This record gives sequence, structure tokens and C-alpha cells, in this order.
Amino acid sequence: MINSSIKLAMRKTTSSGFTLVELMVTLAVFAILVAIAAPNVTTTISANRVTDQVNNLLGVLNYARNEAITRNFPVQVVPGDSTVTSTTLTLGTQWISGMKVVAQDPTNNNYILLKDTPPMQSGFQATATTLINNATVVVTSVQFGGNGTTTNNNYIGFVICDKNITIGTSEHPGDIINVGRAGNIGARNLNKVGC
Repeated sequence: MINSSIKLAMRKTTSSGFTLVELMVTLAVFAILVAIAAPNVTTTISANRVTDQVNNLLGVLNYARNEAITRNFPVQVVPGDSTVTSTTLTLGTQWISGMKVVAQDPTNNNYILLKDTPPMQSGFQATATTLINNATVVVTSVQFGGNGTTTNNNYIGFVICDKNITIGTSEHPGDIINVGRAGNIGARNLNKVGC
């Protein structure tokens, strides 16, 4: 019995924790991993913000085209700062202020506001342009005829970019939406746009 109590007393006790050095090494590795991952998280968040804005615009353009076909008369998408009354339509220029879908009833020429969307998120830039006689011209209205084709008679390109993030020296994450003469609407996913 004495022999076993001596063995117990001589047995080395072990601690079940981490040493300060082990904790410091773990924290250092964690900090390095966070530093590597942080830029990728920022890029992913920005890409998701751009995708959200692009999907909103695609939805509005498709809605307007479908309404034109359904009603069998022209429907147009105009910038959100446009003024619409039953008898007048004054075109705005700021696509970032939202969008309005407007129809003009051919029986009485009254304007009908079909849809009014909220402004884009803070920090975004949106422009719509077309080429006329080899010159770039700003577009303030996209009109679809009753057959679904554009009545603008030209290809229209919307550029949407997130000015909150800069890639390189002057480029920003963005996307381009194309509206063709036949009324076809599509987006080109870009990692960066110089806007």
C-alpha cells in the first residue's frame, strides 16, 4: 500500500490546456488567413451588389417589352427622374434615380405609368448609350413596339458599375446590358468596367 502511494505522488501531473506560445502561433496563422481572404470577400460583395442592380434593370426591361407585346402598343423605360402625367412625359437623364415604365394609350394619347422602381444603391453609376453616325449618344428612353422590337432603331448599351470599389487605378466592378434592335435583352458579366 505504501508502494502505491509513493507511485501516485511521483506520477507527473499533466495540464490539459494550451501554452501561450501555441495560442500566439494560432492567432498569427488566423490573422494571415484573414488578410488573404479579406480582398476576396470585398470583391464578392461588390459583384453581388452589381448583379442585384443588373437583375433589377433586366427585370424592368423585360417587363416593359412584355407589356408592349401584351398591349400591342409602345411601352418605354425612362430614367427615374422623368416626370409623367396623364398628358405629358418629360424625360430625365439619371438612370441611377430608378426607372419608370410608361405606356401611351393610342386611343387618347394619355400616358400610363405602369411601374416606378426605387433608385439604385448608393455609389452606383448607370449610363445608356447608342451609336448614331459613329458617334456615341446618351439614351434617355428605351421604347418597345407592340411586336416587342425596339423603336429606337439601334443597339442600346447600359453600363452599370459600382463606384464604391476601385480595381487597379480607375476601373470598377460592373456589367453591360445590351438591348438589340429585335428587342433581345442580355447582360455581359464583366469583372471591371472603366467608368
